[in-house]
This record gives sequence, structure tokens and C-alpha cells, in this order.
Amino acid sequence: MQGPEVLFKGPVLKSLETKNIDGKLIYNIKGFIDRNNFEALAKIFDECPPADAADIIEHLAPEERLFIFNILVPERAGDILAEIESPIQKSILGGLDNRSVSEILTQVDSDKAADIIGNLPARRAKDVIKRLGKDLSEELERLLQYGKDTAGGIMDLNFIYVSKDATVGDVVKTIRGKKGDGKPLSRLGGG
Repeated sequence: MQGPEVLFKGPVLKSLETKNIDGKLIYNIKGFIDRNNFEALAKIFDECPPADAADIIEHLAPEERLFIFNILVPERAGDILAEIESPIQKSILGGLDNRSVSEILTQVDSDKAADIIGNLPARRAKDVIKRLGKDLSEELERLLQYGKDTAGGIMDLNFIYVSKDATVGDVVKTIRGKKGDGKPLSRLGGG
């Protein structure tokens, strides 16, 4: 039988390209974890869309999930964690320290960060929020006032609003000014 390293060059990536998360793919990923093959795991989880990565992680054992999250860069971890089902997300968060969780939260939109924080016990959520910068902490505090499934709970505070009389040049200038704050722009509205 071929080891997972041999299969990595072909069928593993082919499975990802066809969105075919099957037993063979999971077997190969488990093999990479067992062999501490960080390079192969990084390639898989860097190249597949966050939703597909989340599906793969949901098929792994709890300790394997944590292994993956401990090797991901915070930005990628945040994108993937936001796609994972709540019960599994809670389990993963339970295995990460507050520093790691706060690093992940700084890399996702505030609405996604609020959803993730909402899966932490209240005391731990407060501790994690304290580690975040002032602006993000304040945004999260505002978003956490609303229930997860309410309009306020799915609200994104990172948007630009322009008047209905604005020219295209005004809009472009406003967007360029907003891009400088380092946060991804989610919405553009006008009225």
C-alpha cells in the first residue's frame, strides 16, 4: 500500500479539486498528521476554499482538528473556523489558548469574530476580548448585544455609506480611504 506522501502529489489534490471529500482523502490527511507532514497539510489547507477545509476538519478526530489549527496561520484559521459547525467549533476553541483565539479573531470580520466569541463561555469570552485591540473589542461588544440569529447578530459593522448624489470619483476616494484601516470592506451602501 502506498503511503500518504506518495498519494499527495495526485489523488489528494485531485479530490480537493473535485470537491470530493471521501474516506481516502481523510485517510491521507490523517496519515500526514501521524507523520507530522506539515508541508503537505499546509498545502492542502492553503489551497482549498475555507468551506471545504471546514468539511475536512469536521471529519477528523478532536485531537486531529487541534493539530490542524495549531499549524494554520491565524488568518487562514479564522476563515476556516468561521465555516465550521458550532458544536465542533466549540470543541476546537476549547483546545486553543486565549492568545491563539485572539490572534484568529483579529483576522476575521467583526461579525464572524462575534459568532466565534459567542461559542466561548462568557468568562473566557471576556478574557479573549480584553486581549484584542480597542477598536475590535468595542465592535465585538456592540455586536454581542444582539442574539446570534437576529438582524443585529448578523450585522457587519465594516461598511461604507455614501450619499445618493456621490459621484463615482467620490465613491472610489471613500473606498480607498477606508482600505487604509486594514479591515476588509464588506458592504457599500448609498442613499
